[in-house]
Amino acid sequence: MNAATPLGRRFPQMPASLGPVLALIITAAAFGTADDAKRGGRSGFLKVGNLRQLTEQTVVVATAALGMTVVIISGGIDLAAGTALALSATVLAWCLRENYGTTTALAAAIGVGGLAGFINGALVSALRVVPFIVTLGTMSVYLGVAKLVANEATVQPRTEQIPEWLSNLVFSPT
Repeated sequence: MNAATPLGRRFPQMPASLGPVLALIITAAAFGTADDAKRGGRSGFLKVGNLRQLTEQTVVVATAALGMTVVIISGGIDLAAGTALALSATVLAWCLRENYGTTTALAAAIGVGGLAGFINGALVSALRVVPFIVTLGTMSVYLGVAKLVANEATVQPRTEQIPEWLSNLVFSPT
């Protein structure tokens, strides 16, 4: 077998999507081992607490990346994903600050995110324009709407307005 043979042909039982995950694990292990050896076994890079913190810090980006993977596989690109996420988070924080309740706030945030995706899809389909161009425009629109909702300021609900389970998703006791 030559180097150009895909992993799926070498290991037919392994899903093709597992390749990038394995590469990430191998890379992290290599850097962690090198860092640990450089510091005489005292680095702490490969400790459970550090790995948990890395996971917590990357979960939002990883979740958005999963959705973007589907979009890219289908032949499109969504430049507005980040600002749609920011708009949804702003709506969530605003609803909590205004005492709409947790369920309503979550429903509003999910609804706004779904509406943003629907608008992008509808514009691409109706206008028959390349997704890159449509999402480049809606990216600015979503950012502007988020700024309108936030009144050009940071939306910060009071601590007692944030349910404990939701707070634990964002802030971990590490």
